[in-house]
Amino acid sequence: MQHRRLAANLPASNLSRWSSMAIYLVEDEVGFDAGLVGFPALGGYMALVLQVKAGLFGSHIPPGHKERVNLFDESYGPTKHIYGSCYWKNRYDGDALGPKFLQWLTEMRYLAAQLRHQGPLSGFDTASALANISREDATYLEYRRDATNDKSTIHYLKMSQVTTTRVADAATDVRKVHPGRGIITPYLNKVTTAVAPTAGALTEVTAQFGFYSLARSGQQPYHVSGASTWLNPA
Repeated sequence: MQHRRLAANLPASNLSRWSSMAIYLVEDEVGFDAGLVGFPALGGYMALVLQVKAGLFGSHIPPGHKERVNLFDESYGPTKHIYGSCYWKNRYDGDALGPKFLQWLTEMRYLAAQLRHQGPLSGFDTASALANISREDATYLEYRRDATNDKSTIHYLKMSQVTTTRVADAATDVRKVHPGRGIITPYLNKVTTAVAPTAGALTEVTAQFGFYSLARSGQQPYHVSGASTWLNPA
C-alpha cells in the first residue's frame, strides 16, 4: 500500500522535538507532540491521534476526508493506538445511536487498514448525554500521553469554557492541509499556542462517558464484545 509521507513538508527540527510543548490543531491542521495534542472548536470534524513510541501525531479531519490519515509520516514509527473522537450527531447520518456507532466503527476500521495498524482503536462521542454538549456549543478536546507508562487519556470541556491564544510562530511545526496546495505552513505562521479553562478543570473521559474501544485478537478483524454494553455505556 502506497503512503504519502509528511516528513518532506515538515521542518527538519520536527523529528527532534519529541519533548516539545503541547500543540493545538484547528480545522485541517496536522502536527506531532510527545505529550499533548489539543483540538479547539471540535464538532463534526474528527480529532484523530495516532500514538507512536515517541508521542502523538494529530490531525483535525473534516467529514469525508478520512483518507488524510495517509499523511502520517511513517518515520515516526508504527502506530500503537489510534484515537478518533468527534460529535457523532454532526459527523454521522441518522438519529439512532446504533447506526452512528457503526459509521464510527467503519471509519476507524478504515483508518486502521490504511496504516496496517494492529493495535487498539478508541474514541469518544462528544455528543454523549453525560458530556452535556449541544450542537451549538463546540468542544475543546485533548489527548494526553503519560511518558512514564505510555498510556493516553482524553479530556474535554465546552469551547465556551476555555480561552485560546493564537499568535504568529515562525518556528511552529504545525502544518495546514490545503485542498489545492497540499501541506503548507499556516497563514502568516499563525497558530494556537495555548488553551486555558475558564470554568474548572477539563473532564477526563472514562468508560461511562461515551468512550468506545476496540481490540483485535491475532489476525482477526476488530470486534466489539457485548454491543449493548458499548452502545449504552453505564
